[in-house]
Amino acid sequence: MKKIDTIIFDLGGVLIDWNPEYVFLDVFNRDRKKMQWFFDHICTSDWNENQDAGYPMAQATEDKVALFPEYEKEIRMFYGRWVEMLGDSITGTVDILKKFIDSEDYKVIALTNWSAETFPIALERFEFLHWFEGIIVSGEEKTSYLALKNSVTSSLNSFLNKVPSRKSIKALSNCDLWIVDLETFQNLIKNNKAFHQFYFNLIEKQICLIDDYRIDLLTLTPEERYKKLLVNEPILLQEVPLHYLASFLGISTRHMSRIRKNVK
Repeated sequence: MKKIDTIIFDLGGVLIDWNPEYVFLDVFNRDRKKMQWFFDHICTSDWNENQDAGYPMAQATEDKVALFPEYEKEIRMFYGRWVEMLGDSITGTVDILKKFIDSEDYKVIALTNWSAETFPIALERFEFLHWFEGIIVSGEEKTSYLALKNSVTSSLNSFLNKVPSRKSIKALSNCDLWIVDLETFQNLIKNNKAFHQFYFNLIEKQICLIDDYRIDLLTLTPEERYKKLLVNEPILLQEVPLHYLASFLGISTRHMSRIRKNVK
């Protein structure tokens, strides 16, 4: 059995209590139905997740106020009073974290979907966030590759040279993920001609794709890059959320939305 040497902690709801009810329950005079309607129709979880993915909070607030001016005061509270939505640390889980940190057997890192704009608030308040060997914040992530069914992906430098990876993999839907370790990989390359040829063809294809991607970023407008994706990989536009596509194309989510409206 392979030894576990890395532990990953989520933050919100695991180590730190966060809940917008701490602000809005009083705002709506303890009326939970009105508060929930506001969360379901105005400041929705999907809207908040877009900012977690990197869309500027100030701009998102203005966008929402323009749509619902009658709720301007409440909308501006969502990020204006975000710090009040932070509760206390969740003691039991922090105790577990401390045990892993004190052990020399584990690398301990954190993964959070909090916005890069709000995370520094939590970082300043909770001392244990400085214990981690590394923290990946969703708003700081960039999408460098989008893989569909029957695709192969890797942080090749990390895999071959056994160095920390600069990439992470996120599944956007349920899938079966097949993993090949380095020893098995090297054995297949050496002893399996079909796999050796498969690997050669894969690397050759990836080099061409990377070259095209770099040239596209330098020479094509965002709209032209979107049109090219529409022609070459239309299924991506159906299966991948907007903010990942925008990041992959090197544009903001808002710009991506405008392009999609203009391109028929």
